[in-house]
Amino acid sequence: MRFLGEILRETFGVTEESIEGALTVQREKGGPLGGILIQQRKITEKICSTLAVCSAAWLS
Repeated sequence: MRFLGEILRETFGVTEESIEGALTVQREKGGPLGGILIQQRKITEKICSTLAVCSAAWLS
């Protein structure tokens, strides 16, 4: 199983710094990592929804 941050780095070019920053926000305030990255404008809603569809397929 791969972590979301790893997929975002390898597939969508999100930097380690961006992911770490979003994880810090998540620890402090809570919320889904994808939503935090969208708010920070590091990924688009389309990327987030694509990953959600793919993860649903992987889990079924």
